[in-house]
Amino acid sequence: MFFAMFVIFFVIIMYSVGNVYYCQYVYGDMSRYSWMSNAISIAQFAIMFVTPFFMKKFGKASIYKAGIALMTIGFLGFGLFADSLPTIIFFNVLKGLGLGMSGGMAMGMVADTITYSRLKSGIDPVGMGNAAMSASQKLGLGLGTAVLGWVMDAAGFDAALDTQGIAQPASVVTAIQFLYNWLPVIMCA
Repeated sequence: MFFAMFVIFFVIIMYSVGNVYYCQYVYGDMSRYSWMSNAISIAQFAIMFVTPFFMKKFGKASIYKAGIALMTIGFLGFGLFADSLPTIIFFNVLKGLGLGMSGGMAMGMVADTITYSRLKSGIDPVGMGNAAMSASQKLGLGLGTAVLGWVMDAAGFDAALDTQGIAQPASVVTAIQFLYNWLPVIMCA
């Protein structure tokens, strides 16, 4: 569960921070930012209301896996087909649905793991379970931010070029596409 939560928080950084870079440097159109962000956020929020009904029927682990699969398809489809606004919205909705399903179920699965451990061993590991989830969140968000910065730096990103009206190198656009599309596909898979 530690690794599962780490992946979720790592991927959150890639799309939440990556949205800005993707719109500015890949699309060259910041007006797409609100569409990209809102499609993910609204879908993620909406699915959380119906996920408990699916959970009762299919179980937490199945919903978690389906959510990860939807996120993978969303990132993969976005990387391959997201040229028009409708496809951008469609694939980001898939990402949001997947994140809402997998993120919500992962937290519930942690509670189940703690309960199982208490029943099996007689030891109540609530503190350790919560600490592990907190650590996975901090590591996922922190390492995700660091990886994003390291890759952008290695690709030659220079914010000063923007103020001078000079385009970023093509390697930066490639790095942004990798960070926003392909690294999340790898992590989710």
